[in-house]
Amino acid sequence: GIEETKKMLQSHFVTKDLGPINYFHGIEVQHTVEGLVLSQYKYVLDMLRDVGMLGCKPTCAHGCVLAYCR
Repeated sequence: GIEETKKMLQSHFVTKDLGPINYFHGIEVQHTVEGLVLSQYKYVLDMLRDVGMLGCKPTCAHGCVLAYCR
């Protein structure tokens, strides 16, 4: 299982157990009783903020989602 895999990796590399994962490479990980929920919500908000489009509203044209700012 997981413990055996961690021990094998530790025998080849210097590792550090950071505990349960919450955020990794733009993916937020939420732990629930049913399992894990993966979301890129925070990543998308950060990206929209970086390009100055956080206040833009979505619109749909010809099946594509486009953004426009008011």
